Amino acid sequence: MHASAEKMYLALDYQKELGERVLSVIEKRRPYLETSFSISDLAEMMNVPKYHIYHCFKQVLQTSFVSLRTKYRVAHAKRRLLEADLGATTLEAIGRECGFGTRSNFYRAF
Repeated sequence: MHASAEKMYLALDYQKELGERVLSVIEKRRPYLETSFSISDLAEMMNVPKYHIYHCFKQVLQTSFVSLRTKYRVAHAKRRLLEADLGATTLEAIGRECGFGTRSNFYRAF
């Protein structure tokens, strides 16, 4: 294999592995439940340069950080809504619990 082709293959392999790690961290640690969770936080948690994370979202995961974060928040909110006693809690409280900073962001996500 030519040196530049090998380098490119390793770069693609690294990006795929990084994509798997990103999803694993998000699923296991559930940082999306924090209202302030940002791509910078994710990079710091993973000890990876932020530009690697940006590139991974664009090239490997083929979505934006915000879209993925919202997807996980919505899925968590759906589970919470199914199990919640809505007489004892509000939709707004569930939204905050799922990482949405405002009621309008929570409603807009649905």
